[in-house]
Amino acid sequence: GFELRVLSIGGTDIVTGKELPSLALIAEVPADPTQAVAVTPLSSVISVATDPQAVIVALGFPETVTPDELTSIDPWALANDDTEGSGEFAASSELAESIGITTAELETVADNVVTTSVQIANLIQTADSVVTDTTTSGIQSPAERAAMITATVTQELVETIETAVTTAGSAAATTIDLGDSTFTTEVLKETAEES
Repeated sequence: GFELRVLSIGGTDIVTGKELPSLALIAEVPADPTQAVAVTPLSSVISVATDPQAVIVALGFPETVTPDELTSIDPWALANDDTEGSGEFAASSELAESIGITTAELETVADNVVTTSVQIANLIQTADSVVTDTTTSGIQSPAERAAMITATVTQELVETIETAVTTAGSAAATTIDLGDSTFTTEVLKETAEES
């Protein structure tokens, strides 16, 4: 078998209005075709993880929330309390009930998805600025470069998190801070070496 994935290249940051032409995002298509899927920087990390549950727990999400549940919510609509405008995504009370958490816990999860996604997007954008340009010379198209940078950053990020989980003995014993300069420097260094 094979996994179906959604790939989104480019776009606009809905918070800042900044164009992000070099951002490629990935999400696995849910096994249940009636489930919505949100394509976010966090879904990109989840899509390449060997153990997605351990990765999200290490990133500070509750053990009771699954990777599929994280990618089936529109975190920006929930964070802004605008689930009515988010189309096929469930309203916050329905969604909270379906995954067995309170609406308040869901709001916290949504806020964490937004924060984590912004941190991952910043890592990708920083990597794009430090990796040698390959589009001007025609080696890669902008879309190919965006996909390569995102794939490399997310893979390095996952490897670093999974190593930390192994070292700590469990995901619950691991605390990953994507804002920590030592952590992000390591991911960027590995990304530059692999790109």
